[in-house]
Amino acid sequence: MKKNYIGILALALCSTGIAQNGVFNTTPLVQKTYNGNAIQTATPLYEKGVELWSNDMSNAAEWTITNTSVPSTNEWYHQDGTDLSTPAGLGDFASTTAANGFFMVNSDAAPGNTDGDGTPIVTDLTIATPIDLSATNAVTGQAEMFVTLTVEHNFRWWQDIREVHVSGDGGATWTPFPISDANGNVTGAMDQNSGNPEVTTVNISSVAGGSNNVLVRLHYDDQDFWGWYWVVDDIKINVQDANDLAEVTSYFGSNGLPYYSIPTSQIAPIDFYSVATNAGAADQTNSIVTVDVNAGTFTGTSAGINIAQGATDTLNVTAQYTPAAAAGSHAVTYAVSADLADDSPLDNGATDSFEVVASTGTYGRDRGVYEAQGGGEDNATPGDFAFEAGNTTQIFADQQAFGIDVVIGANTPAGTIIYGKLYTDDGAGGFQYLDETAEYTTTQADADNNATITLPFFTFPTLTATQGIYYPMIGCYSEFYYGTSGTSEAQTCYIMYPTAGGSGSQYYTTSTPMVRLNFDPSLGVSENAAGNMELGQNIPNPFNNTTAINYSVASNANVTLTVVDMTGKVVLTVNEGTKAAGDYKITLDASTLAGGMYHYTLSNGETSITKAMSVVK
Repeated sequence: MKKNYIGILALALCSTGIAQNGVFNTTPLVQKTYNGNAIQTATPLYEKGVELWSNDMSNAAEWTITNTSVPSTNEWYHQDGTDLSTPAGLGDFASTTAANGFFMVNSDAAPGNTDGDGTPIVTDLTIATPIDLSATNAVTGQAEMFVTLTVEHNFRWWQDIREVHVSGDGGATWTPFPISDANGNVTGAMDQNSGNPEVTTVNISSVAGGSNNVLVRLHYDDQDFWGWYWVVDDIKINVQDANDLAEVTSYFGSNGLPYYSIPTSQIAPIDFYSVATNAGAADQTNSIVTVDVNAGTFTGTSAGINIAQGATDTLNVTAQYTPAAAAGSHAVTYAVSADLADDSPLDNGATDSFEVVASTGTYGRDRGVYEAQGGGEDNATPGDFAFEAGNTTQIFADQQAFGIDVVIGANTPAGTIIYGKLYTDDGAGGFQYLDETAEYTTTQADADNNATITLPFFTFPTLTATQGIYYPMIGCYSEFYYGTSGTSEAQTCYIMYPTAGGSGSQYYTTSTPMVRLNFDPSLGVSENAAGNMELGQNIPNPFNNTTAINYSVASNANVTLTVVDMTGKVVLTVNEGTKAAGDYKITLDASTLAGGMYHYTLSNGETSITKAMSVVK
């Protein structure tokens, strides 16, 4: 099992979920939407052993289509290669031989297909001629008993099931090998979109090894949902290598969370691990992962373990790496190995990287390169676009935060109003409001260029290592899309309609929002002044009944202070009258106010300055 470093996250969010923009992995799933997520990068195809059989799907007559779909036209169909496009505008199919044809089933566009109407699409694509795997190996003098099947494919799941079925007795009995199930548990793909192509290899030795009467079929079932699609091509059966330890995924993180932009002030020890699978026919003894950072700056290994044939296990590096407190890039390489030389070494490693930045830089969990976008509406309430989205972030050393950075998604309409909010853990698995930012109105150029917008806080709070967990969030009132980059650990990133911890729809997301804390103190310099006025932070803050607010004017001005609650309702007004140039103080009596967050605004009729304050009862 994978080592779990997180002992800090136990948010009891709503158990009902939907999939929005391909990022939610919450179940049960009840609706689907799509607004332009990109296909994932291609899964590398590594040749495994000697090829025993292959089919490039160029000849439709070599395959038999059967189905129980209603109507019966909703089934597999052959594309001759003149049109390589996949459904939902996700690009051209990129299998090795896509140009000479492939097969597709498209639940999304099937005539008459409606969710839950009693008309599921269930269709099978079966090789017409049995495959003979009984030929003897020239070296061993025996039939090939250890064999694997590999398929190049592409899909987008939505509660639909994909399986490879294999028979070793000419179709009398069948063994299913799942590709994806109805909850989006996808073999080889972590997101709603698969790779292009996704390359999936399954061990079919127990069914097909040594048989002269092997059949292969591709089984699709949309389970009576308006599902997506499945495109397949280039199926092969190969001899299974004896020694084939493969890296499945690799990870680094501090206390369970990876950070790709780390201020020097927030450096903490970093753990590493790799998940490895034994795709070979022989058990792999003394399986380890070796991790290297910056070509020898740090080297660590895991304890050796035995991974049995067909098993998957986690290799945890025993030492931690603490980066030097200096800005710079950190390149990470992972290499899995075992006692015996690997027959397919190309899939034994992985690479990653992160940046250490100045203490006044940004602190973020996204990879920093715009990949896709999240957001839009939740579909639970049509037209309900208001939400807040962001990431769990741990503070390892006390530091004052000055703002939130967000990357604007490509579909964001010009004129959208956004804001930032900062929460901390309330000690009971929920969100406690801490501060927020001024609002910002997006432009078309922001969306076109996926611009990074910096939103300064009102109070510039000091975040503490004692409190530890904080949640920087981006919010909106209307249709808005934020950039996403990379994939996060489950239950550590959120999108919540309408607000974090509110009563609406609450979801986890595994596509990391490009939302970061900003520690640049220059953000706090100009926010105290506007026009010929300056406004100070109320002291004390938080407070109970009274607090002092200092301000100054550079020339004669008619000054008014208003206080509003979180709904925007004006709860107090102080008319200072005309003030000559100078420094002044307002002692605010808030004894009649309920506990909570408020905003106070100083105005001279032409300009205004707003800050936040907290009343504690």
